[in-house]
Amino acid sequence: MSVSAITSFGTPVIGSTYQFPTKKLYQPTKSAQSTSSKPYQVTLTSEAKAKSLELQGYTVDMISAKLGLSTSVVDQYLGIAGTTSKSTYTPPKSTYTPSKSTGASA
Repeated sequence: MSVSAITSFGTPVIGSTYQFPTKKLYQPTKSAQSTSSKPYQVTLTSEAKAKSLELQGYTVDMISAKLGLSTSVVDQYLGIAGTTSKSTYTPPKSTYTPSKSTGASA
């Protein structure tokens, strides 16, 4: 008994020649190629790009540099409360009033 080949499953073929199956690549016909439309193309808004970059670990400064936007705009896109440049601190009103001198003379 002689083994003439071993199949792709590891089983021996005895006595006859075994032809291994060849892979056939799918190639659409010309008519199928001409009817296919162009591939879809998606364009993201700046806000979507900023959110995507944030999910990838970019900081606000890095996102603003990459997209060419100001950091305040990126903060708005990401829903980050911006810091105001104006101080909300108001100094207390002075309650001290100097007393009037009575003009006592010595």
